[in-house]
Amino acid sequence: MGGDAVKGALTVMCIFGMAFCVLAQSPAPTDAATATEEKTPPSVVYYDQRDGGAIGWDDFEGQVPADEKVVEEAEIAWGIHFSDWANVKTQNEAGCTVKPKAGTLKIRAYMVPKESWVKPGSKTPQLLRHEQGHFNIAHVYAQLLQRAVDESVRKAKLVGQGTNCAAAGKDLQRKVEELVTKYMDKCEEVQKLYDKETEHGTDANKQRIWDRKIKRWLEDFDAAPRP
Repeated sequence: MGGDAVKGALTVMCIFGMAFCVLAQSPAPTDAATATEEKTPPSVVYYDQRDGGAIGWDDFEGQVPADEKVVEEAEIAWGIHFSDWANVKTQNEAGCTVKPKAGTLKIRAYMVPKESWVKPGSKTPQLLRHEQGHFNIAHVYAQLLQRAVDESVRKAKLVGQGTNCAAAGKDLQRKVEELVTKYMDKCEEVQKLYDKETEHGTDANKQRIWDRKIKRWLEDFDAAPRP
């Protein structure tokens, strides 16, 4: 009956205003596998690498879609990245349990320059402020998710169980994904509402209202809408 270290990784990427999210995961740990490589998205800007997560038009390197139906003047591709984290597995006659080691799972928001774009002639301060708002919201929900994960680990709610450690690893992965989906669904809902109410940043009055709202959330993450 012992505790052996294994690792896992997870990445969520979203694109707005097309507003869709993709969750990528490493394989669930098995008895033979003791580690997986960290799933770090290539060429990204992490929110915490910049003062206040500040982005500029130089960060929008992607090609404008040729689709004539695209009405947005700009889109930011953002994501939520999970660090490569350590799990602890315990096996006995009754089966196996796998749980994250406290403090090892770190969650960060990022944006992908090569998948973020702006139409020629649209690089205005007002539009950039709107896109910054999307990135700020992503950061808020990354931090809310971090708190939810930390609390679940502390209260031993995030535990995978199975007849063997491969099954327990898959069970843990499923529970992590359920928690991620819960918070990302709420984040996506808020992002869509932000675009709808500000009309993609073209309604200056509504944009100012949202700017104040997002500023309050950044100062107090708990003030943001919860799932």
